[in-house]
Amino acid sequence: MPVYNAPEKFLRIAIESVRNQIYDDWELCIADDASTQPHVEQIIREYAERDSRIKAVFRDDNGHISAASNSALNIASGDYVALLDQDDELAEQALYWIAVEICANRDVELLYSDEDKIDQNGRRFHPYHKPDWNPELLLGQNYISHLGVYRRQRLLDIGGFRLGLEGSQDWDLVLRFTEGLPARAIRHIPAVLYHWRIIPGSTAGDSAAKPYALNAGRRAVAEHLQRGRIRAELRDICNGQFFVPVFAVEGLPKVSIIIPTRNGVDLLKACMRSLGRTDYPNIEIVVLDNQSDDPGTIAYLEELAQRPDVRILAYPHPFDYAKMHNFAVPQAQGDYVCLLNNDIEVIAPGWLRDMLGVAQRGGVGAVGAKLLYPDGTVQHAGVVLGLGGIAAHPHKGIDAAACGYFGRAMLMQSFSAVTAACMVLRKSTWMDVGGMDENLPVAYNDVDLCLRLQERGLRNVWVPSALLYHHESKTRGSDLTHSSAKKARFTREHAYMQWRWGPLLRADPAYNPNLTLHKEDFSLTGVPRSGMPWLKKRTMVDVPYGIPGDNPVRIEMAPGSALSGSFPIPRGLKGRLSGIGIMIGNYHGRSDGRLTLRLAVGDQDACFAESVIVGSRDNDFLELPLIHGGPPAQGYERMDFRLQLLDAHFPLVLWAAAVGPEWDHRMAKHEGLALRIALHMEGDDA
Repeated sequence: MPVYNAPEKFLRIAIESVRNQIYDDWELCIADDASTQPHVEQIIREYAERDSRIKAVFRDDNGHISAASNSALNIASGDYVALLDQDDELAEQALYWIAVEICANRDVELLYSDEDKIDQNGRRFHPYHKPDWNPELLLGQNYISHLGVYRRQRLLDIGGFRLGLEGSQDWDLVLRFTEGLPARAIRHIPAVLYHWRIIPGSTAGDSAAKPYALNAGRRAVAEHLQRGRIRAELRDICNGQFFVPVFAVEGLPKVSIIIPTRNGVDLLKACMRSLGRTDYPNIEIVVLDNQSDDPGTIAYLEELAQRPDVRILAYPHPFDYAKMHNFAVPQAQGDYVCLLNNDIEVIAPGWLRDMLGVAQRGGVGAVGAKLLYPDGTVQHAGVVLGLGGIAAHPHKGIDAAACGYFGRAMLMQSFSAVTAACMVLRKSTWMDVGGMDENLPVAYNDVDLCLRLQERGLRNVWVPSALLYHHESKTRGSDLTHSSAKKARFTREHAYMQWRWGPLLRADPAYNPNLTLHKEDFSLTGVPRSGMPWLKKRTMVDVPYGIPGDNPVRIEMAPGSALSGSFPIPRGLKGRLSGIGIMIGNYHGRSDGRLTLRLAVGDQDACFAESVIVGSRDNDFLELPLIHGGPPAQGYERMDFRLQLLDAHFPLVLWAAAVGPEWDHRMAKHEGLALRIALHMEGDDA
């Protein structure tokens, strides 16, 4: 902790916040940077005499925060170093949480937590619930910040804090610290462990209060890019608070722009005209015609076919977005492909150049653009898993110029997925991953593609400087105004995503478990989806059930009756099954008795659970914890169950959804239905 003329009240609070930690194996290393106010040395010596874990060094000269931080680092002896400013506070469980995470991940080099602000009266506000490791975001904003915890030996190896970067010395430090560091060595703790004090003149309250800090931040990022031999321009955003890097394109690789269309000649013409504004020269345009029968469209396609930079590919089969692109991409002549909807219009001439510069970076999979509705509000600024059920677009509907949640509507960053309405990636990457999954003919095939890229260790990056309009799905219509066939298809796609990616849908690494899955505005959730470190780690994973909230079906259990079946086990489960939750209706509190459960998988021994119904909530999950632990959930396709209602005087309703034969729970007299079940997984890797 570097100190210079700290106010007595806040210096004492900062020190006490360390002494009040529930984890007590710590040392506090304070470096006084030649303070001129006598109370500072008096307080530091007072605490050092009172608590042997507090060590102090008093500098002869004022060298500013980097030099003082290095002086504190020089007297440190711990394996890890946490950074604390002189007037801030640690949450009392901060070091305990850090220690638990280190014990569970022995190779960790860097840990960081969420943070909030605290005013002079102790009022906390503006919590920043951060994503997991996100290297692109770090180029525009020091989102690691507080609480940051670094392995001491690596800090020493890189030379500690650099002089001359005062104001953004932490940003420079984390950029240098993470150079060459694998993602697995960086851990994010999704809890507010640090309270950043706002006092007049502090950067916590207004980054413009210290303009030298902004200049130092720009220098830190620019020199980081130079060390990596990366050519990029840094553009100011959000009134100069943050930066967006624009990466130079290496060479002049050809990009194949693939535009699927069916009729809709006016949209296609607008799209093609706007592509003329694109300032990247080496492109081919592949128009993928899906059975157009409108004479005007056919005539326009014949006209386009005369252009040397345009090819027309005919896809003479029913609309299937995944199959169409799996047909078209292998025929692309470019080293990179750009999937582009026919209802897209270019705004920024440099859109493709900016996306291609990112797509060329090592470790990058798919690259997405910033898409706007015609009224100038945001349609796409990345994709968050679990939002609204499977996935949705954060910041949807905000003004194009708004910074959004801590700048994230304007900052380049990694997301788990980006939309294929405008997506750039290497053709070789597409081919390596096998293109789009044809189990998803219309919805979520782009999300699934991105998740399979992420599964291979690639990052999917959203580029806010690539700006285009999107007249969303005007030619196809909405999936929610279904015919019965469209609704059945949409239900299958939902169920497939719940099966294929179930664990991720509640734990998107680019989001945060403290943020809601019901709105696109980054607002807080009611109950966080992560636990406390002193409790067993537990996650919930939905058994496939189709479209959230879509016309649930009642299955009524009479007293004494039983219901048997089997449900599909989601892929990617981790940990041990400890119980299930099942959605019930209890007749507004009148249901009674006990619901018993028998679970079995393969040739494994069965396990059992039961729960008392009295006191349960109507239209909510009834928890059924397994008595002696559950069967292994991994490596099997289905799990058998038997439910029985005992000692009851009134019936019980189980809520189900119509999912079709592939995903149903194989219950007699209830064919095509799936109960609403959530699996409870426990263990360090859950």
